Amino acid sequence: MNLDWVTTIRQSLPRLGRLSAQMRPTFRGPTIASITPDFLAQYDVDGIVWDIDGTVMAYHEVGVDPTLSGHAAALFSQPGLRHAILSNCGEERIVTLSAMFPDIPILRAYQVGSDTIYRRRMGKVDTHTDDAIRDLLDRGGRAIRKPDARLLMFASATLDLPPDRLLMVGDQYLTDVATANLAGVRSFKVDTFRQDTFPLALRFSQALEAALYRVRHGSPEANR
Repeated sequence: MNLDWVTTIRQSLPRLGRLSAQMRPTFRGPTIASITPDFLAQYDVDGIVWDIDGTVMAYHEVGVDPTLSGHAAALFSQPGLRHAILSNCGEERIVTLSAMFPDIPILRAYQVGSDTIYRRRMGKVDTHTDDAIRDLLDRGGRAIRKPDARLLMFASATLDLPPDRLLMVGDQYLTDVATANLAGVRSFKVDTFRQDTFPLALRFSQALEAALYRVRHGSPEANR
């Protein structure tokens, strides 16, 4: 069973009070189809940092959902628009994502003691070998997961764009939106795509996140 979400929750719990204040998105829409060239031009967006599962595809699928693929392809090919991917998935899925999106950098970071190690994989080109990552984890390192501002600052440096020209697109308040707010990046919150495909425990976690949002910020519908 994939338990990456458990690690995400464990890393977030000590900061839950602070993070709950960072859950309000800049923009909302039902799907990524709401992100149009006119929208990007209006808000001076030059780069998109993508969440993947629940944002452009069902949980751990191997391709953008057909209902979203045309719009996603148009965004990925839009001249001058830069892209990166930040996912809380496990190590094996990083390789899968890089095969699905060979022209988009998949970004990752690890904490080893007091050091932060940054990783960039694009297609088959990776800053770290599989052995290096295994050694890092064997030495007590851990993947840094959203919400963490360092991830979006890494994306900003990778795409050579200031944070105020980026847009974080994702389906989760406590990971995608909070990460954006912590880093001074605008966010676009979409509804979780095919939530029925997510593991039951993860859906329960998402329900708790939605409840926390309502307590702290009110009804999401009222805040649209």
